[in-house]
Amino acid sequence: MVYSVKRSLSVTVFITLLWPLVSLFSVELPVVHAASVAENERRLLETKKCIKCDLRGASLAFMHLVAVDLRGADLRGADLSGTNLKNAKLVGARLIRTVIEGANMQAADLSGADLHGADVQDADMRGVKLREANLIRTDFRGADLRAADLRGAQMERTDLREANVIYTDLRGAKGLSELQKMDLRRRGALVELK
Repeated sequence: MVYSVKRSLSVTVFITLLWPLVSLFSVELPVVHAASVAENERRLLETKKCIKCDLRGASLAFMHLVAVDLRGADLRGADLSGTNLKNAKLVGARLIRTVIEGANMQAADLSGADLHGADVQDADMRGVKLREANLIRTDFRGADLRAADLRGAQMERTDLREANVIYTDLRGAKGLSELQKMDLRRRGALVELK
């Protein structure tokens, strides 16, 4: 009994005295997600809703996901090629280095989403909302961005070659050179020139 009290007391003293030092040098641990990617995929397919869920690296290619709710979801490195995401809610989603090639994302809301380095080639993005989105190094070659809203988006090194940008609203977009703005305006986009 005396031994266990002394041991308990010494552990308490150790934690009390040394914890502040340990916390100074601690490394932030990754967040443990409540469900696995496979469980989240299943939930998404059953309910059409997976808010703030972990879908990193998920293979959702060529699926029918019309009007799904993926607000705040983590889709880094996922494969969404050929997927029908028409009217999907992806506000604040993380789509870093995600493959979205040939997907149907008509009228989807990706406001504030992070698409850094995403492959969006040949995707149907008519009427999509990408306000304040991170589109740095995103590849939109051949994508249909007619009437899309990209106001305030970060667009450094964004590739818009051969993209259909008629009526695409790029006012306030950051990172576009004056030469790019002139080219986009010539192709029918709404762009502010200096």
